[in-house]
Formats: sequence, C-alpha cells, structure tokens
Amino acid sequence: MEESNLLRKMKQSSDLNCSSDDNSLSENLKEALKSIIRREGYVTYKIDVATIPQNGGSYLSTTTEIEVRGKTAERDKEMNIFVKNILPGDNLDFFSVSDIHSRELFVYKELSEVFTKLQDDAGVPINERYRIVKCYEETNSEFLILENLSKKGFMTIDSIDPISLSFARLSIQQLARLHALSFVLKNKRPQYFENKIKPIESPIKFNEAFKEFVTNFSRISMQSLDDDMKKKVEKFIPKVIEKMPQYLQDKSIGCLCHGDFKSTNILTKITDGEVSEVVTVDYQMIYHGNTLMDIMFFIFTGTDQQFRRNHLEEIKQLYHDTLRHFLKYFNMDVEDYFSKAKYEEMFKSCLEYGFMIALCFSPLNFAAKDDIPDFSKVSPSVSRFNIDGRLKNRLEGIVEDFTQWGYL
Repeated sequence: MEESNLLRKMKQSSDLNCSSDDNSLSENLKEALKSIIRREGYVTYKIDVATIPQNGGSYLSTTTEIEVRGKTAERDKEMNIFVKNILPGDNLDFFSVSDIHSRELFVYKELSEVFTKLQDDAGVPINERYRIVKCYEETNSEFLILENLSKKGFMTIDSIDPISLSFARLSIQQLARLHALSFVLKNKRPQYFENKIKPIESPIKFNEAFKEFVTNFSRISMQSLDDDMKKKVEKFIPKVIEKMPQYLQDKSIGCLCHGDFKSTNILTKITDGEVSEVVTVDYQMIYHGNTLMDIMFFIFTGTDQQFRRNHLEEIKQLYHDTLRHFLKYFNMDVEDYFSKAKYEEMFKSCLEYGFMIALCFSPLNFAAKDDIPDFSKVSPSVSRFNIDGRLKNRLEGIVEDFTQWGYL
C-alpha cells in the first residue's frame, strides 16, 4: 500500500518544476532527468539550472549544472548533476564531433567499470586509484550526465594561470595510473585490449583542414612574439604539419592516451591552501598511442618557464616512479612494459612535440574571456579571436627553452 502511494505521488510530480532557464534543456534531457529523479526516490522536487561559461575549458560542447532538491519518502534530499551537451552539427573539418562524443561515452559507461573491477581485484587503496567521475545510465549520444563534483569542493583552475607544483604532482600521478591500466589490460584482459583499446585511432583527420588549423593557430600564437622569435617559429610550422601526425600515430608504447590532458580537464580540490585531490575529466580525444604525448601536452600547456627550470626533472621522474609503484599492485614489473631506460630515451625524442602543442593550442588556453570561439559556428581552421596578453610571456619562455634545447 505504501509503495502504491509513493508511486502515485511520483507520477503526480512527474513534470519538472524548473527555474526560469528551463528553456535551455532539451526535451530528451528533461525526460532523462525525470528517469534519474524517479530512480532516486523523490516524491516532490524542484530543479535549478545554470549554464557554465567555457572560460578556456571545452570548445566542443556546452555544459550545464542542475540541482535537484526535494523529498523522498524518508528524508530531504539534494542531488547535483553536471551535463555536457554535444555541439549541434558536425562541422569541424578535421574531426567528427559525434565521434569524439562516442569515445567519451565509452570511457564513462564501459571502461570506468572495467578499471574499477581491475583495481578492486588488485586491492589498490582508494587514495591511490585512478578515479573517474560517476556517470548516470541515462547518458546517450546527445548528452553526458555526470555527478557534479563542484558540490564536493572540486573546481577547474583558470587555463591561463601556470600550474602549481602540488597540482602537477597529483596530476602526473593520475596520468601514470591511467597509462598503467592499459598495461594491466594487456596483461590481465588481452582480448579486451585488442578489441576495445587498440583499434582507437587519433580522432584527428590529418587533411587540408588540419594543415590550415595548424597554420592559423600557430600564427595567432606568434602575434605576441618579437620579430626574431616570429621568424624562428614561422620556420617550424611546416615541421608541425609533417611530424604531428607521426607523433599521434606512434604505437611504440601502445597505451590508451587521454589526448587532451591539460589543467582545465583536471578537477581540483584544495584543502588548507594546497591541492589535495585531482580527478581527470573530458575523454573526447582518447586514442591508442604513445604515453609521452599526454605528458608533453600536460607540461607545455600548463607550465611556465620558471616551473620547468625548477621542477621538470622531478615531474618527469615522478611519472615513471608512479607507474612502477602502481603496477606492483597487479604483480607487474614496469621494466617488462616500459623500462626506465626506454622512458628516458623517449622523453628526449618526443620533447619537440611539446613545442608543437604549445604553438597550436595556446590560443585556446589564452582566449580572451569575452571572445571565446564557438566552433559550432566557425571552423578552427579559419577562426579569429582575441588573446589574453599573458600569452606573450608564456610563449617567449617556451621559445627560449626550445632554442636552448636545440630545436629552434
């Protein structure tokens, strides 16, 4: 009898009672929310919706926070949800928006469960695990519905600010664990790795539009440099067009790579003024490739020259030390999969990829907050937008480093 009354009350409250920006939600998303609300046992509820500005984050989707407050049969209850909506259309010339969204669905709806079971079976301590945000089963090809960790104290740092040492340490450890889990899959579930991970190629199509993107964004970056530096960088652009595909198609250390491992794709929790926890998000660009590409992406999109001079060696060593330590939980020796000698060799040989990334992606990280590009309307190959003045100092430091290292 009590169950029947509860179901009747839920049915009576099935229409979402939204805030004034209800129009920002699609009908399909409203239905998905109703499904979640029913499953969570709400009898009465109200939702509030807030659209999140990009601020250097995702340029391939829009994001929304949804707060559900109400009552279940037993108590008051609050639920916080983060929604990522895929961009309308599919008009980015050198990769498919629907394709990269399907990659993220794979990580959140399938691979996260595989990773959890592997770590459960190995008894990996909670504070040493690779973490993935909870995903709701209503997630589909139109939108991704996740737990909103901002309500648990997590935040995204500004894309323009150079990263701190505590943030870098925790982030590079998480990256090492992600890569280590690929080695674990190869060892413990080889068929799954062969069928599900190995076939994932880079989502980037290395076509004429890609070449135009590299040239366009490199020249946007160069605007802040003096004439001598501009000349050095201009000469390097053809090398980016030639070699970036080679780096992204390199399978010599075949792991699942994040593909977009930068500070704004790492949720951060700060306790007593220090970074205490990090959680990686945004798996749209995953691919099977060389682990060093993720490391270089992280370093050269997030650090300034002073950080690299003081801490680059430490961060480099911490990655491999974490890889070694994490694999021990699975009774695996890192030397059998990615030896220290091989790592040192590849770190040096892949270093120039870091300059390529800085050159091509700095405009996105330093886009002026009042002029964020909308790639649903204008292709990155021809996009024009204003850049924050702090790019000048960051890029000058990178050019100076790569000149000193003999690449320019």
